[in-house]
Amino acid sequence: MLPLRFKTVILGLGGNHKKSLEKIKEVLRTLESQGILCIKKVSSIYLSSAWGFESEKKFVNLVVKALTWLSPHALLVIIKYFEAREGKKPVLKKTSYEDRVLDMDILFYEDFVISDKFLKIPHPHILKRAFVMVPAVEIIPHWIHPVLKRSLRDLYASFKDQIESQQIEKLEATLV
Repeated sequence: MLPLRFKTVILGLGGNHKKSLEKIKEVLRTLESQGILCIKKVSSIYLSSAWGFESEKKFVNLVVKALTWLSPHALLVIIKYFEAREGKKPVLKKTSYEDRVLDMDILFYEDFVISDKFLKIPHPHILKRAFVMVPAVEIIPHWIHPVLKRSLRDLYASFKDQIESQQIEKLEATLV
């Protein structure tokens, strides 16, 4: 039998309901206790406005660096299960975002580049979203974007005006 080979994955998590932070903590604990993830780093928690749609509710967001033995597509299936369990409907078109308890995205998986009808890695909107870039740069500033071949810190500097124009606030709360 071949030994398991763990891969590094970077996840973005968020939600904009009263219980979103509690659900994020619960999902991360479950994924760790079931041996799906081994969490290595967790960013601070950030509060941001909705992106891609209008909502009066603010989102809590964070980024996690973890190890997993699952393939990217297998991990996606598990993520979609947890999102659906919390009531998230599948996005039927690119502009159909809505309020949700839990949202999870695979931002990076090692240096893989995947583009199929189910999964895009690296996540295509990383550079457009302050609520992703700010916590990602906090915990993995030297991570090299596998397509752009530049570190997240360098990319953040290049897109700083666009990123900093979005309202984002670091919260004092932590996951611990």
